[in-house]
Amino acid sequence: NVTLLALDAAGGDTVWSFEVATGPIGQPALSSPGLCVVGNVTVYWIDTKKALAAARSNPPQPVQPVWSTNAVNPAGALWSAVLIESNLLTVILMVSSNPVQYTVITLAAQDGSMVSNGIFAVQLAEQVTPVIGKAPWLGNRQTLSLINSGAGIWAFPSPFLADSHYN
Repeated sequence: NVTLLALDAAGGDTVWSFEVATGPIGQPALSSPGLCVVGNVTVYWIDTKKALAAARSNPPQPVQPVWSTNAVNPAGALWSAVLIESNLLTVILMVSSNPVQYTVITLAAQDGSMVSNGIFAVQLAEQVTPVIGKAPWLGNRQTLSLINSGAGIWAFPSPFLADSHYN
């Protein structure tokens, strides 16, 4: 288990903590409604306002996720990136390094339900850590998720089209 700490910006004191059952494999992603933490199997969604309220109660209560879902099957993702937009979480999980292959899923922030999923296979000479972002595609006004793989920019529809494969 790994403990995720929320620290007070002014003094550095621990405000609240959360036990992640499987070690985080990427940076947590924060947006106004919450915090997404990805382990090598499980995606967690924490309501940050509820976490603060639990921490400030007397006695302090442990922080619990609003939901968690097993996102990788079989278990063992190597790396993750999360983009939060419009109450949707786009999660990219590196599931293989040889060949490099990613699973891309979109989850609803309110309950963790699967909106879409797919496979994104990249042929690269070496393993890189992509950066995820979003941009509108002006031709058809569809939002695209972008991955800078270090060897080029990869773009795919967001949310990811159900059961899609991009090579």
